[in-house]
Amino acid sequence: MKCRSLMPLKKTDLLRIWRPSMDIVPMSQRFFHCDQPFAPVCILLLLASITGCAPVALREARSRGAEPVPFELLLYQTAEFTGRAVIVGGFVAVTRNTEKGSELVVIQSPLDSRLEPKGKDRSLGRFLVVTERFLDPEVYAKDRRVTVSGSVSGIRHESVGGAPYAYPVILAEMIYLWPEADVSASPYYPYRPCPSWWYDPWYPWYPYPYRPRPWCW
Repeated sequence: MKCRSLMPLKKTDLLRIWRPSMDIVPMSQRFFHCDQPFAPVCILLLLASITGCAPVALREARSRGAEPVPFELLLYQTAEFTGRAVIVGGFVAVTRNTEKGSELVVIQSPLDSRLEPKGKDRSLGRFLVVTERFLDPEVYAKDRRVTVSGSVSGIRHESVGGAPYAYPVILAEMIYLWPEADVSASPYYPYRPCPSWWYDPWYPWYPYPYRPRPWCW
């Protein structure tokens, strides 16, 4: 039995994929193929892959029509968003309770694909969350991450460090409190610091060549 020699693949061959019907489709024309009867299923799977990582409560909020909005527009054009359902998030600055419920002063943060706040360094301002629920200040503590779904009710003028500030006010329908990182789950916990002399690689053989030491744990 003789083996046929393999011809080298051309660049155009590498940019093609096979359909189930064994037709060759150029990659430039089609990223993936889905037969027509299964097209709705493919679309649902694609959408699930985009939003499937977000918490259930946030996915439900989006299904009810709430959507993330550019915060700079919400901050400077609040009147145009009044009554609209939005999703915003950030880091808790202050939690205060009133006779009618609770309020959160939140330092805004951009949201990732999971609608999770990214970081305070990228904040564009602050917003105020109003709810009829009681929010325990020990739970909704400073720097806890929250994502809020609710309707824009307008602007409230207060002060931040003595300077006037106009807060966009969100009447909360849902407040998602992101869990804190569990440090104890780390394989390096609990941390055991090494002795001070450990950080001198030549101790006690200085000035002789470096000798590696065993792990101080």
